[in-house]
Amino acid sequence: MRHHNTQRFKRYYRNNRIIFQITVAAFVLLIGISVGLLRFNRADFGLNLFTEFLGMFVTVGIFDVLNRYRDGQQNKRQLQERLILDAGSVSNEVAIDAIRELGKRKWLDGVDGLLRARNLAGANLKQVELEQANLECTNFENADLSNARLAYANLTSSNLSKCLLIHAQLSGANLQEADLFAADLSNALLSFACLEQADLEDAVLCGADLRDANLRGANLRNANLYGANLLAADLHDANLENATLPDGRIWRPGIALENIQEEHS
Repeated sequence: MRHHNTQRFKRYYRNNRIIFQITVAAFVLLIGISVGLLRFNRADFGLNLFTEFLGMFVTVGIFDVLNRYRDGQQNKRQLQERLILDAGSVSNEVAIDAIRELGKRKWLDGVDGLLRARNLAGANLKQVELEQANLECTNFENADLSNARLAYANLTSSNLSKCLLIHAQLSGANLQEADLFAADLSNALLSFACLEQADLEDAVLCGADLRDANLRGANLRNANLYGANLLAADLHDANLENATLPDGRIWRPGIALENIQEEHS
């Protein structure tokens, strides 16, 4: 019987450990105060006791604030990691919701943009809104960005190889040195975009709007530019070997690009 009662008490103590500890601490504190009042000058003892309690409460308050801040930062990091993971989802709904939440919290732009240099390969990002987002060095290989809004986004050195960018809005975007090998940019809006030194080999640019785009030194080997608008585009030092031009001809040395730009603007 005694053993049974002991076991019950141990279980009760484990379940109510904090209450027991507070009770014991309060009991010890009361004993200490009583002894102090009996042995020392009450006025001095009361002042010292007040000072000690004040210091204790201030210390507890500071620790509480620090703990709350630490917990808040930990929860923030966990939320950020989950949203980054969801942004690379093959579910369009999940990816859009995640990026919408990142945008609402201002976690997409600036040097600390959370999708910078992330792996979003194969993600379903159709119709996603990433205007002005910092996507430098981000891996979008094989991702679907059809109808995505990427105007003025920073896509410097990003991997967009074999990406679907049909009807994507990339006006003013920075795609310098981006990898767009075999990407489908049919009817994409690329006016005033920077594609300097970008790799567009085998890319499809049929009907794309490339007015005033910077294509200096870009690799357009075997690219399909049929029906594209190249008015005022800068093609200095671009590699157009075997590229299909806006008028349907295959580029050969000696073809004046200036005439093609004017005729198909």
